[in-house]
Amino acid sequence: MTRITELDTATIERIAAGEVVTRPASVVTELVENALDAGANSVEIAVENAGLDSIQVADDGHGMTEADARLAVERHATSKIHGVEDVERVATLGFRGEALPSIAQVARLELTTKAEESGAAGTRVVVDDDEKTTGPAGRAVGTTVSVTDLFANTPVRRKSLATPKREFARISETVSDYALTHPDVRFSLTHDDRTVLSTPGSASYTDAVLGVYDREAAGQSTEFGPEGGSGDDRSSDGVSVSGLVVYPSITRATPAHVTTAINGRALDDTTVGNAVTRGYGSLLPDDRYPIAVVDVALLPERVDVNVHPSKDEVAFADPEAVAEAVERAVSAALATQDLAHTGEMAFDLDSSLGEPAGESAFDAISVIGGFRDLYLLCEA
Repeated sequence: MTRITELDTATIERIAAGEVVTRPASVVTELVENALDAGANSVEIAVENAGLDSIQVADDGHGMTEADARLAVERHATSKIHGVEDVERVATLGFRGEALPSIAQVARLELTTKAEESGAAGTRVVVDDDEKTTGPAGRAVGTTVSVTDLFANTPVRRKSLATPKREFARISETVSDYALTHPDVRFSLTHDDRTVLSTPGSASYTDAVLGVYDREAAGQSTEFGPEGGSGDDRSSDGVSVSGLVVYPSITRATPAHVTTAINGRALDDTTVGNAVTRGYGSLLPDDRYPIAVVDVALLPERVDVNVHPSKDEVAFADPEAVAEAVERAVSAALATQDLAHTGEMAFDLDSSLGEPAGESAFDAISVIGGFRDLYLLCEA
């Protein structure tokens, strides 16, 4: 009797889905990336109960025809690559054709979409267990994907998730990362009908930081771009770096606020993240980390994005060149700023203090400014 058997299709698909969809945040990642690949100018994310009850992502991208909508929920059906040679130069965020069918394996999925050439009506495709239904639907050009009852058919997976608060925090981090690294796209995130994040899509990193962080961080920052001022320009080593750095007067206790993207793909890359911190040099206090947004652009064939099923890792052809370009860009951006604030300083002293008994060594000293909000600059 043989001990090795071939798995049936349903089992294979369920296992594969477990590699792509691990928690609510991974659903949001896949759907947001699809929206960006579709050329969306606006992406609206709405979740209920930390995504366990429902996740909806709506965009104004180019949408799909009925024929494409039917294929979109089939495994390994994609418009982004056409053969093995394309895997070596992936220029889109998604490319495997696994996102929607993997989600449909662990939840109920409803896809409503319309392309410019679709005519008056769009298309709705519903996948509920193994049943798929297709019909007309009213919608403007773009796509809306609704996911409900996530992991209802895999109760062990559902029970293994973190608390709803932590699961939503992961969703918020995901949306924040893409909002920061795609400032030209308007993002909004609502949780249980409460808006928790909104960016204007103005193409300004500063505006994106204002939407994700606060006015203080946005006001104490500077944007930078590649030499020549165009995101398509690359240095001699083929690396282009753009983004924003917040001044070292505002820091964080962990490196989690260094947001990085590779060719528009938001991910936590240590090569880039460490280079950002090094770019600040001695400006950072000990054991403190900056707030920064850095997008690295390089030729698709110079980076392998097909390293892990979750697509949260990449492999660079020349990681040293990438790190050097990032460190150089961050250092140059900070060097253009006068981090010492000069001007008059007023002091409101307690009038109950008595006059000094005699001459002080500080009588002839006047304050002329401050440095890093930590030190006074004086002259005698």
